[in-house]
Amino acid sequence: MIRKRIRRSPGKQPRKRQHKSMAYTPELSLKASQTLRRIAWALEKPMTETIDIVMNNITMFIDPQKVCVKCKDDSLCPTCIFDGQNHKVCNKIIQ
Repeated sequence: MIRKRIRRSPGKQPRKRQHKSMAYTPELSLKASQTLRRIAWALEKPMTETIDIVMNNITMFIDPQKVCVKCKDDSLCPTCIFDGQNHKVCNKIIQ
């Protein structure tokens, strides 16, 4: 296979991705997928954005202490959404 080199103007940097992708993509059950789809409709967003919203807000319903005690990666503690300073508490996700 022949690959064509892409020439860039000097000083022009390649665009960086906003989010890092996971090394693998977990599969959702049919029921979880259907639930996510309905939440996406309610938020008027694509499912890919909706799953990020859900994951970033589900912490409101999970005891952060339990997560921290079992965590196997302490490299993200200062920015982790389960950290005491970053943990959100709210009674509604969709408002």
